[in-house]
Parts: sequence; structure tokens; C-alpha cells
Amino acid sequence: MTPSTADIAAASAMEYRRAGRPASWPRAASAPPISLRHILAALWLALIPSTLFAQVPDFRQVFDDHGVVMLLIDPASGQIVDANPAAADFYGYGRDALRSMTIAQINSFSAELLAAERALAEKENRNYFIFRHRLASGELRTVEVYSHPFEFDGRPLLLSMIHDITPGRSLEEGMWHYQQRLEELVAARTAEAEARHRAVIALLAGLSVAAVLTLVLVLAIRRIKRAEAELRESDALYRHLFHANPNPMWVFELATLRFLAVNDAAVSHYGYSRDEFLSMTIKDIRPPEDLPRLYENLGELPAGGLDQAGVWRHLKKDGSVIEVEITSHVLEFDRRECELVLAHDITARRQAEERLRESEERLRLSTELAQVAVWDYRVPTDRMSRSKNHDSLYGLPWQDDWEFGTFLDVIHPDDRPRARETIRQSLAPGGPDHYAFDFRVIHPDQSIHWLSVVGQVVERGPDGSGMTVRGTLTDVTERKRGELALALAARRDQALLNLPEAAEALDEAAFMQRGQELAEELTGSRIAVIHLVDDDQETIERVTWPRATLEQDCRATRDKHCPVSQAGVWADALRLRAPVVFNDYANAPDKHGLPQGDAGLERLISVPVIEDGRVRMLTGVGNKPEPYSGADVETVRLLGESIWRIVSKKRQQAELRQKLAELQQWYEVMLGREGRILELKREADALRQRLDEPRRYAEDLADLPQEGGIAE
Repeated sequence: MTPSTADIAAASAMEYRRAGRPASWPRAASAPPISLRHILAALWLALIPSTLFAQVPDFRQVFDDHGVVMLLIDPASGQIVDANPAAADFYGYGRDALRSMTIAQINSFSAELLAAERALAEKENRNYFIFRHRLASGELRTVEVYSHPFEFDGRPLLLSMIHDITPGRSLEEGMWHYQQRLEELVAARTAEAEARHRAVIALLAGLSVAAVLTLVLVLAIRRIKRAEAELRESDALYRHLFHANPNPMWVFELATLRFLAVNDAAVSHYGYSRDEFLSMTIKDIRPPEDLPRLYENLGELPAGGLDQAGVWRHLKKDGSVIEVEITSHVLEFDRRECELVLAHDITARRQAEERLRESEERLRLSTELAQVAVWDYRVPTDRMSRSKNHDSLYGLPWQDDWEFGTFLDVIHPDDRPRARETIRQSLAPGGPDHYAFDFRVIHPDQSIHWLSVVGQVVERGPDGSGMTVRGTLTDVTERKRGELALALAARRDQALLNLPEAAEALDEAAFMQRGQELAEELTGSRIAVIHLVDDDQETIERVTWPRATLEQDCRATRDKHCPVSQAGVWADALRLRAPVVFNDYANAPDKHGLPQGDAGLERLISVPVIEDGRVRMLTGVGNKPEPYSGADVETVRLLGESIWRIVSKKRQQAELRQKLAELQQWYEVMLGREGRILELKREADALRQRLDEPRRYAEDLADLPQEGGIAE
């Protein structure tokens, strides 16, 4: 029957309990003879402290180099924890193989023999066992096993020493335990030698103790020397790190503030020699005005010793001032309380940061003055980061969030479809990365402003859709106004050139109606009106409404005459003899309402046409969707003056034609008279030639002779 691991562990545990008591060594008369090997093994195991394995690192070397077969065994499981090379040579297994085995795989004793050997060893008061161990080759060897407990890293282990005694044990395994009867026969002889053995044991014990103490002392000395060498190496390393550090470092005494050590970087950076530094205090490298802050900082050192002291100004030897970031730590140096300081010069970084701030400020000012904003839009989150002046270009205060919907809400309704579609096409997979367009926004004061946006898709997703867009926003209102003014001027000039041709084809009422329609078209108005002013400047006569106004408001056909005294603020152009503009007609003061039949007004321009010191005509437009501008006033003025000039000319021409007809009639009546008839005929011919010059003709007519019936 093969013994269990627990049986062998129990036997080992019993053995090391007994091995711990030197007084229990063989004394009985029936005990077997004790050899010198037994004595040395017992002494070696008993004299070594149980914690020596953990305390003396070199014990591992002793274990490995010793020629005696040794095993380290876990007493709880019987697992072989380690085996020395001598054990590997003896058993024929490699060390790794032995470490994977238990003691039960080596011991060939059955459970009965194991129990018998345990009982016999206890009876004989032996501190060793006699077992039969199986080698890797299958050969059985008779061995003596000496075991002793050790504690290694808090783990209890058995150190077993194995001696091969096979030559003296060649009997059959079953005969061994008859040794008890044989040894009883020779008990008397062993008693005689007991005293001699004890003397030898005492002598050898003293020698063993001395040897062990010597070994321990040697190991301790070696360990101390090694620690001293490591300390010297560590000190040299730290000194090297201090002196070779690329940043200035120094040590100063807290009590006196005097420099005690400085590294090479400090000497090079500050310009002082090492001896100069060691004759100075840390106050000497600071501007006088910073000393109060220094004293305050020294009085508030953190408890842990580490101090991130922040940015300080230091003085170099040449008098220049630098800015440094200070990190320090309190330590003991030469048995004095000191502080180790590392200084990182950030002067160049601070100057670069200041230049960057100035550059950013210049950029901000230039973009604001140029009315240009920059923005960055993330499509997945629908969020835009933008410059500070971005929202003001829309006439809005700063908004906490700016989404795509915010953009669509603030632009002119007529421009939203085009803006939405342009951006959608750019963000779509395969769309253009670049886009640009102009659009209008309506400020809170209802004024129209033009903005120009330029966008660039800088990041697209796996499917090709736009993820990030960056761009600029520019206020182009003045440019647009200039472009619109040029376009308006071109259209206006063309309209003014076409007026004489229209006057030839239309009667006066139709011509003036055409002029009103041109005023509506050129100013974007929905109403236009022309009033003629009587010579007494007290009555206003409306000529007509444009066809569109008549179609939209049937009331516009009533009451053509209105006294000036009853007219509202729209007649202030007559009263003030200057153009008047009302962009909020509903809230205009003293408007007095409108004449019966007038169309409702929201905005209004009224411009007087003055000739020979009198207001001859009022030209007005109204209800433009957006506020009227100075360009609109100028357009109405030019149209009004041109219309009046043409109408006035046509009226003069009509009057001259009437005069001509009368003269012709007189000519026919006076055809038979002598002398005067020929002269009158010449005058009539001249009159025909000068019909296009009504004023000169009127002057000549006044000079005609006032004779007889001719004047009548």
C-alpha cells in the first residue's frame, strides 16, 4: 500500500517537532548507536534559526552549493518546493521535475511500514527517519532523512537532508524493523559509549555554533558592504542627475536662505560662478519688490514638502529679468533643513504667448473692422463655434447656441430656399467641398443687410457626407448697396431717356400714369402718386393712380382735389419745400389721416418739384417692403423733375399751337390788307419754324406792334 502525502507529511511534522529539542537526542539504553553524521546533521539543523532562510539572502547559495542532498517540502501537501543540485544528481531527476513531484512519489514505503518507522523512531528517540527512496532509474536506496522547519516569506517549509546508507542496509525491506530486538542485545554496549559520545557532541556542537556564527557574520558583513556600495552608487546617481539636469537647480538652507549647492545649468543660465552662488542667498536673484511675496511663500510651505510655487521673476548677473516656473521640495541636506529647487525658464514662452495674444487681438480687430467673422460647424452635433463678432453681423446679441435652424430663421425669407439647397448639395456625398453665396438678413430695426458666406467642407464621413465645415461670414451691405445703386442708376437713366418717347405717344394723364409706374418699379414700391399744386399753393390735385393701384384698391378713384390745410404729413414736402420720408407711417405724428379714397400707407416718400420758386408738383411712392433709402428719394426726385419738365414743355407747346392757330386765323382774315398782310405772313412763317422754342417765341410775340385791330 502506497503511503499518502498526508502520512509522509505527518511523519515529517513529527520529526521537525522533535528536532527542535536538543534535549531529546538519544539517551535511552535501547537507542541505536549515534554516528558522527547524525550529530553534524542534528547540530546544523538545530543551530540555524528558523527564520534564517528569509533573513540571510546568501542561504540560497549555501543551499545550492552544498554537497548534501537537500529538499524543501511543504509540510501541508508534501509538495517538493525546491531541490538542490545534489538532490537532482542523486535522484536522477532534473530540478524542475523534482519541483513538480511530491515526497510520496519518491518514498516507497507502504502506509503500514511508514507507520511502523514513525513508531520506531519515536521509541528510539531518533531525530531522523530511515526510508527507502526510489530513484529515476527505478533503483531503491536506503536513506536517512533529517528535517527541520523554516519560515520563508511567511510560508512554513521543511528542510530535509538525505543521506544514502544503502551499503549498510542490504537486508530485505521486511527485516528492518527486527532491528529493535537486535539492538536490545547490544544496549549495554551503547550505554558504555554514551558518555564518550556526549563529550564528542559537546565539542562538535561548540565548533558548529562557531562555524554558523562565523558564516552569519560573514554574510552580514557582505550584506552591509553591498548596501554601502549601493548607497554610494545611488548617491553618485543622484548627484549626476542634479548636476547634469538641463534645468537650473539649487539647494538652499531654509534658516539662512543661503545657497548650499547649484548645478551646472544654474551657473550657465544665471551667469554667476559656483563660488559666487555659494556666497549669495536666494534674495539676491529676485527684484526687491518681489521679496514680500518670497517671505510669504516661505512661511506657507506645504506639509508634504512639495511646492508648485508658480511663476517668479529672477535676476541674472547681467541685470536682465527672466520669468521662471518654480518647483521645490523640502529635504535634509548636510543635516540641515533645506529646499531643493528646480527653475524652468519660461521667458521665451511668455513672450511668444504675448505675441500670440497681440496677434489674435489684431486679427479680432481687423475682422471686426472688416466685418468678417469665422466659424466652424459640426454637422453630427448641429453646433457651431464662431468668433465673437459673428452674431452681431446678423444684428443679434451673442447667442448661447447657434444651430443650422438658427441660421435659416434669421435670413431673409426669399433667400432661405437657395441657401438651404446650396448647403445641402455641398454636404451630400460627392458634393462640392467649396460653396459661396450672398444672402440678406433683416435686422431688428427692419433694415436689410447683405452677408456673404464662404464654406469649406474639411471632413467627410465614411459615406462621403460632410462632417465638419469651416468658413467666413462677411458683411457686404455697402458693396451690395453700391452694386444695387449702380444697377438702379442704369435703370433710372434708361427710364429717363425713354420718358420723352413715351410723352410723344401718350396723352398727359397716361404719360403721368406711366411715370408713376416707373417710380414704383425703380423703388420697389406698391403705390405711386402724383399731385399737381395750384398756383395759389393752397390746393392739391391728384392726377391719377397707377394701374396696379387702381386694380388693387378701387377706392383710389375718388376725390381728386384736397386743400393743403387738410392734407396729412405726406404734404409736408409742400409745406417744407423738401423731400419727406416716413418708414413708419402708422406711428408718424400729425398725419391727420388720409383724404377720402386714398390707399392705406405703411411707408412713404413725398418729393416736391419746384420751379420759379413755386412747388409745381408732388411725386410720391409708398409701401415698399423694406425701409426707403436716400437712393429711393433721389430716384423719385429725378423722375418727378423729368415728368414735370416734359409735361410743362408739352403744355407750352400746346399753348403755342393754340396761339399759332389763332394767328393763322387772323392771317386768313387779314389776307386782303396791304403791307401788313405780308409782314403778318412772315411772322406766321417764323412762328411755325419756332414751335419747338416756346419761350423765345413768347418773348418775340410780346414785341409785336400793337396797332389797330391787329392787337385786338
